[in-house]
Amino acid sequence: MSRRSTLLPLAALLLLAPACTKSAPSDDAPKAETPAAVEAPAEAAPANTNPNGDAAATTPAAGDEVTTKNPKPVIKVLDAGQEPRTPLRVKVEAGQRETMIMTMTMSMDMDMGGMGAIPKMDMPPIEMTMPIHVTSVSDTGDFRYEFSLDTISVKDRPGTPPELVEALRGSMKGMIGLSGSTVVSNRGEVREASFKVPPNVPPQIKQTMESMQQSMQQIAIPFPEEAVGIGAKWEVTSTLSQVGGINMTQVSEYEIVARDGDVLTLNNGIQQKAPKQVMNAPGIPSTAAVTLQSMSSKGGGSTSFDLSRVVPVKGDLGLNSAMQMSVDAGGPTQNMSMKMDLKLNIAGI
Repeated sequence: MSRRSTLLPLAALLLLAPACTKSAPSDDAPKAETPAAVEAPAEAAPANTNPNGDAAATTPAAGDEVTTKNPKPVIKVLDAGQEPRTPLRVKVEAGQRETMIMTMTMSMDMDMGGMGAIPKMDMPPIEMTMPIHVTSVSDTGDFRYEFSLDTISVKDRPGTPPELVEALRGSMKGMIGLSGSTVVSNRGEVREASFKVPPNVPPQIKQTMESMQQSMQQIAIPFPEEAVGIGAKWEVTSTLSQVGGINMTQVSEYEIVARDGDVLTLNNGIQQKAPKQVMNAPGIPSTAAVTLQSMSSKGGGSTSFDLSRVVPVKGDLGLNSAMQMSVDAGGPTQNMSMKMDLKLNIAGI
């Protein structure tokens, strides 16, 4: 197998895997045109630790299940905002049911060093529908919710080869049946999460599911302990483990721009960085060793969040990422660079 044929599947893997790590929605989220909805039984995933000793989920295998407990994010208030100020607390009820519709669209450019550049790829929009059920609420306000991936659709996009659309429709069907549960504090901090994977899922799709788990853990927005008002700003620093085979640090900044009762409108910015490390992602051939030399992402968007709900009412996020990698596939080390533009939308109903 040539190094180019080895790197092309890797490029597709890197494109798909990190795509769901952060989310937020908008009114103009595209509607599904060709749903690929199938039902399948749920299975599950294993546990691991990252180099810092924090709990992290590895790529799940059918028949396994993992429960992870994340390190608490560091929340720092930058500006308490205007009076009146009140503590922000999520208040949901046991038995509450919601549905999250998440749509992602992305484009990617790659330069494979001496083997030349891959023309820009515009991936078709992928829409996922996930029912969410609040199963319990503790005396302290911590709540547990269960989620499942019920439908997924890959839409046509002008300029995207039809064969790529059809290939994605076929592979994404394997994600139907993804399910899990999450425990969240009344300040939006994820306490723990469990994750189940359908059986007979290809490694590349399992990696995407792992990123889905990271996304589900980030539906809630971590609020500060302190009372805040309109104009308040706070910063949240989190450690993300094995997102697309990468350990990274994420810094998010939120600002309250409007409030109407329990409904908050927030602007948010996000930055992600990862140090040099060996990538550990399924789908990378055993004959190839991939080292991440550098990775940085930057973006932002807006979110409308109701304190009486789990899922944001609406929102959007744009994220631009740049990666530098080196690949040893049995010959001279090959340097690669990749740029990815990602747009994510969530609508909660």
